[in-house]
Amino acid sequence: MKSPRIVLITGATGGIGGALAEAFLQAGDHVVLAGRRQEALEARQAELGSPERTGLVVMDVADPASIHSALQTVHERWGHPEILVNNAGIAISAPLRKGEELAEAHMAVNYHGPRRLLEACLPDLLAQGRGHVVQIASSAGLYGYSYTSAYCASKHALLGYTRAASLELRSKGIALHTLCPHFVDSPMTQASIERIQQTTGQSANEARAALEAMNPDGCLVAPEQIADLAVECCARAKSGDVWELTGEKVEAVASGFALDPPRPSSESTS
Repeated sequence: MKSPRIVLITGATGGIGGALAEAFLQAGDHVVLAGRRQEALEARQAELGSPERTGLVVMDVADPASIHSALQTVHERWGHPEILVNNAGIAISAPLRKGEELAEAHMAVNYHGPRRLLEACLPDLLAQGRGHVVQIASSAGLYGYSYTSAYCASKHALLGYTRAASLELRSKGIALHTLCPHFVDSPMTQASIERIQQTTGQSANEARAALEAMNPDGCLVAPEQIADLAVECCARAKSGDVWELTGEKVEAVASGFALDPPRPSSESTS
């Protein structure tokens, strides 16, 4: 029997976070739940029902000091994570002319947070010579959507960063995987439904149907589908794949990032 891996999951109190935690527990791993509120983390741990195989750590991924402090706690109590799942994120819609503060907030949480956490974990991952990083991105990292420029920009940044990092780390035993779900059946989507109701006057059912219709398969992505794919990715040695989850289907929409990057020409150009 394999020894349990230490899995650190951010945004663990949300809908996707709960599914991720349950899936990795079922895979036999030890899961460290990270989130901003202790009470919510304790409630999630109680829901999972495996206190001996779950740890809790308060972490705000938008705060570098919080990341540093939380990782110190993880190291002292459970050891060095072999799997990092960057799941924490925000999604707030607004027209372009109101996007300055939102742009900074989305980049802080959705891009700089995962980037800082990966780089903070990197020395230990390199010392172990193995590990996986799963980036929970979004179809907004592949496409653009109206009134979500800040969110789309942050997820595009995360995808670009992960593509580059997968090339740099591919020979060091560290595999990176990016999951890009369309609208998910989660509390975050429920918040979007409520905003649609407020701005359009639609009923909750009408707003939900509108979001379902935007997904290629006409239905919301189940959090469990994302979680199962994350566990499957961490059983693979291959790095750099980008997965699109369209509602029912899961497709590798971009791969081959393990190819050698083009070498600079030996001739200088002016």
